[in-house]
Amino acid sequence: MNTKKLAVIFSILLVTYFILQFSITFFKHGHHVTYVVKDNKNQITIDEVYTRNFKNERDNYYLTFKTDEIEFDLQLFNDFNKRNYIVKDARYYNGDKYKCIYPIFKDKKQYTDIICYDGTKYLSYSNISGSDKDLDSFVSKIKEYHPLNDDSSKVSSNNMEIYKDNLIKDHTLAIETYKGLYLVNKDELVSLFDNDVYEKDIHSFVGKYYLTADYDEQYNFKNMYLVNIVNGKKSEIQYQKNISFDSYIMGNIDDDVYLLDKSNHKQYLIDIKNKDISLNGEDKITMYDNGKIKDINIYEAINNNLVFNKYSIDQTKYERVDKVGNKLSGYYYLYEKKDNYYNIYRSNIQDKDKIYFITKVPTTENIIYIDDYIYFKDNDQIKYYQDSLGIKTIIKNSELKYNHSLIYGVFN
Repeated sequence: MNTKKLAVIFSILLVTYFILQFSITFFKHGHHVTYVVKDNKNQITIDEVYTRNFKNERDNYYLTFKTDEIEFDLQLFNDFNKRNYIVKDARYYNGDKYKCIYPIFKDKKQYTDIICYDGTKYLSYSNISGSDKDLDSFVSKIKEYHPLNDDSSKVSSNNMEIYKDNLIKDHTLAIETYKGLYLVNKDELVSLFDNDVYEKDIHSFVGKYYLTADYDEQYNFKNMYLVNIVNGKKSEIQYQKNISFDSYIMGNIDDDVYLLDKSNHKQYLIDIKNKDISLNGEDKITMYDNGKIKDINIYEAINNNLVFNKYSIDQTKYERVDKVGNKLSGYYYLYEKKDNYYNIYRSNIQDKDKIYFITKVPTTENIIYIDDYIYFKDNDQIKYYQDSLGIKTIIKNSELKYNHSLIYGVFN
């Protein structure tokens, strides 16, 4: 065999090898590596699990930092170019009140606040900054760390303050007004009603749409408005018979919205995609609870004002527990009632026993989950939390504090 043929064969084999290597890297289900970093005298073992290409799961890195005293967990949904050994270094604090860790990544980006443990729960340094002088001194020496402050310039629009710098580029936000809907990203007001409507029960955000009854009608309605919150386009959905205003939205399953007419003892299905309203049931109606669809008696729903539970799961200790994710990715959000407010906690689905404190809020109304973001109301403000950004304010509107009928929506 001559040299030229050998060269061709070698080239083919080499190309085949790289294709196989690429295929293995691209299509496999991730990796699991363990390695050690040191911070002064502290040895920190890092367990890094990268999960990808699993059905009904989000690709994620799950990191466990182990010291002689304690473990810290961190779940990240960043790609990191599918690399392993993504943590370059870590800073560990072992104090009397708190034990804390701050991971330093190879790409030099900040993906989390400093994670601390107070003996009962995990929490971010932003929640305890200024409460421990020794810890504050330790933090001040971490040159790679940048405090997660809620510092954004604000502009006034439609009788509310908008914190533009805190808006997430890929998240479209809309909030109700008394005459329609304000599209925050577009700084546009979509007018729907001739007169101010202070209280609404027949309204909902479904994906990128906002749905509401025509409140310019009296006692009954046949017409509903549908607004695309991305482009601001308004359309109508009409029904041939009257529906009572003594109704409310029970919830939605994908693009199907379920409305309960309490006065006429009927449940309606509103098909957002096809812009259609149809009678769904009178004696037996559809209920969605703990991830399961079932039929229930309509009087059970009317007497208890039942709504769909899209995320909530059975539990005993907390007022409410929501599961956002599946088995290998996502979180449990836990709501603990304390006097006149709620503590919001979170735990990773992959280790639900490590409880992480996020913040406290006066209400659990209008909680929205978008990937690893949680949006919530705090008196007259709308805020969100995300690990690398902390808590950020996006809207301040005095009406939110007193009118619980006003809702907002977020679309990714």
